Amino acid sequence: MISLNNLLESIDSLSEARLLGGEPFLYPKIDKVLELLCKSDKVSKIYIYTNGTIKIKSNIIDSLKNSKITIEITDYGEELSRNKYNLIDLFNKENLNYVCHEPQNWTDSARIVDNKLDDDKLSKMFKACCVNDVFTLLHGKLYHCPFSANVTNLKALFASDKEYVDIKNSKKSELKEKLKNFIFGRPFLEACKLCLGRDFTQELVEPAIQLRKNIPLPSLNS
Repeated sequence: MISLNNLLESIDSLSEARLLGGEPFLYPKIDKVLELLCKSDKVSKIYIYTNGTIKIKSNIIDSLKNSKITIEITDYGEELSRNKYNLIDLFNKENLNYVCHEPQNWTDSARIVDNKLDDDKLSKMFKACCVNDVFTLLHGKLYHCPFSANVTNLKALFASDKEYVDIKNSKKSELKEKLKNFIFGRPFLEACKLCLGRDFTQELVEPAIQLRKNIPLPSLNS
């Protein structure tokens, strides 16, 4: 909450805030996050992405009753999205904004690889990336894209402070300038060196394949 509040105080506007998971409705303070986002005049729209696997606790229903909020249900079929119909009934009853659709356009863009691209190719890949400005707030730090955030969090990339802005621990008087320098003028990220790229030419993959056990993740930088 401190990080989100610091971020909102340091920006001029936020056209769209997305609450992602895993499953965002498992987060025990999601109502507090929504309250903060809804109260801010800087935030235009809020999207919450759920896979319809769990029921929503009754105490957060009121926090969803705001015209800024749209809940997006991704339907992975009756076995996985087993609470989809319960959610739809609830959202209709409470007159909440929502959409429901099957998974769309999953691409092979999440694998961690050593792509061995030179700076020129990395720059072109970053420029073509469809999420190079989808800034991700994770554990108090703001990253340029979801891949950068997750590859750092998984410790596959031992990132320097150039890869993120420490929102939680930065002085408020310095944060706006830090964000400006971070957002603009970078040819590519360190995380780009471990990425396959994410543009509209990537091959599609089958979504939502379930695993019985974790896949070991070797560190590429150890």
